[in-house]
Parts: sequence; structure tokens; C-alpha cells
Amino acid sequence: MVRGFTNTMSTLILFIGAVLAVSLAVSAMTVMLKEIHNAMNQKTEVQTLKTLTVLEFITGSGDGNYMWFYIKNIGKTNLDVNQFDVFVDTKMVGVCNEGNVICIDQNGDYTLVPGEVLEINFPYPATSGAYTVKAVSQYGTSVEGQVVVP
Repeated sequence: MVRGFTNTMSTLILFIGAVLAVSLAVSAMTVMLKEIHNAMNQKTEVQTLKTLTVLEFITGSGDGNYMWFYIKNIGKTNLDVNQFDVFVDTKMVGVCNEGNVICIDQNGDYTLVPGEVLEINFPYPATSGAYTVKAVSQYGTSVEGQVVVP
């Protein structure tokens, strides 16, 4: 009689252990699936914002010591002025409003809304010639154009 009881108890303990292991695994997978779902939602949101972000190069100039150019937000998203990266001939000059790169939107609120123009200026010693300038937004959308230094 003790022998049957011992077999039953060990089977019950193994069953309870298996149930606990399965519930821990399900809990862990649920958390992981939620994290994957949130990451996919964030990626979709960023892709949507990138698709809706369109920039237009207006004009630019330079005087041998400084360069400046103007871009317009012709898309449907608001852009953070302080998150634009600025390049000249593929060389990064800096980030807007950090260091020597000054970026001023028309409203002065550091948000480039659709239809608004952004002025970007920075010191850049350059000889006469044409230079390619580029601005890249926080969503990776970019615009480039030519700046001619007389």
C-alpha cells in the first residue's frame, strides 16, 4: 500500500512540476511576444513618418567663410529642427544648433511644420566653387542641393 502511494505522489509531484514549467514558459513567451509587437508598431510608425516626410531644397550660398542654405518642409510631418544633421560634400559638419551649425525655422519654435522654411548656416572655409550640401531629418529623409561660393 505504501508502494502505490509513493508512485502516486511522485507522479503528482512530476505533474505539478511540469505544469509549473509550462506556465513559466508561457509567461515568458507572452512577455516576449508583447515586446515584439511593440517593436513592430514602433517600426511601422517610424516608416510611416519617414514616408510622409518630404523636404525641398530652395537655395543656398556661401562667402568663403560661411555657408547657408534654405530648405522647406513640403511633407505632412512636423520635424524637430534640433535633430537635423548637416553635410557638405558627404562630410558631416554637425547637428543643428549644436556647436557652430545654426538652424532657424520661421516660427522660431524649433519645430519645422509643413510649409515652413528652415535656414541652416555654419562657418565653412571654402574656395570658389560648387559644393553639395545635405540636411538629414530625424526620420532619415534627406534633401541636398548646390551651394556656390564665388
